[in-house]
Amino acid sequence: MNHGNSSDSVQFVKIVDEIIGDLRDDLLFVFDAGGGAKQVLDKITGRDMRCITRKRPNMSDDTWI
Repeated sequence: MNHGNSSDSVQFVKIVDEIIGDLRDDLLFVFDAGGGAKQVLDKITGRDMRCITRKRPNMSDDTWI
């Protein structure tokens, strides 16, 4: 059994694998940080779908934020 947020990226890969074939090509996925796994993003962009996910800012981003 997977517990907490440490399993998010694993779960997103499984979920995307299960449903991506049934979805329209023009969808926009919106994820929290767990959906930002490279495997998930590659599957989505490979189908020419779009996605929005949280990304950790770089240290240099602190200067303009």
